[in-house]
Amino acid sequence: MTLKEQSSTIDRLSKENFDLKMRIHFLNEALNRRSEEGIKEMISENVELKSDKLKLQKESQNLKRKVRELEKQLKDQQSDKESMVNHDADGSEDEDRDTAQDEEILFLRERMETYELEIERLRSENIVRESEKRRLAEMVKSLSDGRGDGRSMGSDVGAREERVSPPPFCEQLLLSHLC
Repeated sequence: MTLKEQSSTIDRLSKENFDLKMRIHFLNEALNRRSEEGIKEMISENVELKSDKLKLQKESQNLKRKVRELEKQLKDQQSDKESMVNHDADGSEDEDRDTAQDEEILFLRERMETYELEIERLRSENIVRESEKRRLAEMVKSLSDGRGDGRSMGSDVGAREERVSPPPFCEQLLLSHLC
């Protein structure tokens, strides 16, 4: 090998070494931000969001059912009212009842819409959290895969990579929740 080839090889290796050191640095920062407590908190929050979503969906279904029943009652009353002759002196009482039911239907529709919006918000948060979990699992997997390669080189990078590697419980915790 000529001196020029050796110099270019050294330059290439030093650039590669620097790139690896930077990668290790940023991965180490990312792992520090995603500690065991952070992962557990994220998982528990995800479980809470899923249970809230199910509760809201069930309540939304109940509200939809009640709206349908009230609309049916309203239609029945209107058809009864049309069939009756206006000889009844208590017609104002029926109108009051109709107005109250109309207001209740309107209120329930508004409430149902707010629940549907809340369900959509929870769905989108859930999607974001799921993608974050997958990304973390891939990062943990890539770090654990890369751990063996750094040791075989026997370099300073291998020793640093060993410090960056996630604890086994993080990897198991993430993988168990992804399945």
